[in-house]
Amino acid sequence: MHTDYYTILGVEKNASPTEIKKAFRARAHTHHPDKGGDEKKFKELNQAYQTLSHTEKRARYDQFGNSSSIFEEYGTRQSGFGNAENFAHFARSATGQRFTMPSMKKVPLIMWILLLPFFLIILCVGAVILFISLIKSVRRSFK
Repeated sequence: MHTDYYTILGVEKNASPTEIKKAFRARAHTHHPDKGGDEKKFKELNQAYQTLSHTEKRARYDQFGNSSSIFEEYGTRQSGFGNAENFAHFARSATGQRFTMPSMKKVPLIMWILLLPFFLIILCVGAVILFISLIKSVRRSFK
């Protein structure tokens, strides 16, 4: 389903950024959910304004239409999906569900908790090997 952002905002294709802004504010005021408006219509208005208010996004929209919105939301081909935030937003939008990714501040703590037993085992094995080699060297020195 193709929705025309110019029609949603009620402006012409050659409208200036100030005209787009005025049209968005007027329509957003009437459709805002806090003022009893339709939330779906408000989201459409917001998406249209976010696209048409940025010159780069607007040029892409004018060239490719609504199908270019995937590049607007998830980054250009240069940035790709390597960024965790872009991928999280893509996955959340694609499934329509919200999920939370673990914070990067919490990951090291979780890693330490999971890897601590392994580090302790390695430390103990190293200490035992060191102790055995020390005992062998002391025995050799007394022979």
